[in-house]
Amino acid sequence: MKELSRLFRAYCHDSHTNWYSILPNIELLFNVTPHLSTGFSPYEIISGKNPPNALTNLIEPLLPAVAAKPLQQIHSEALSNLRRAANQRKNSKRNLRRIPSVRLCPDKPHPNVYTLKDPVSNFIRGNHNITNLKLYSYRH
Repeated sequence: MKELSRLFRAYCHDSHTNWYSILPNIELLFNVTPHLSTGFSPYEIISGKNPPNALTNLIEPLLPAVAAKPLQQIHSEALSNLRRAANQRKNSKRNLRRIPSVRLCPDKPHPNVYTLKDPVSNFIRGNHNITNLKLYSYRH
């Protein structure tokens, strides 16, 4: 949804009232763009072919022939890419839990900003707006 909203902001910035006329172009762009999590575009996952491109007819004769991957191979590669991405997210969350706790400094640079400091090393981790801070309780 974030990507779709970004595309709508980019293509409908000058005329918000006729966004529906741009919808087919945004749908095509979204469906032929490879996604980071799978490594493939939705078009390629469903059809097993590379998405059509306006320059394909001009460039294809100049490129060496590449055998198309079978649909089953595309599905298995996309699934393994999704699993790898999920493991990376899980590991990154696990590493976040190991960050030492921080304390609020008594002096505040602004009424809505707090300076965070590591209680062990007294390393100042920076100034953060109060809306970005969350209560965290560590259980041993």
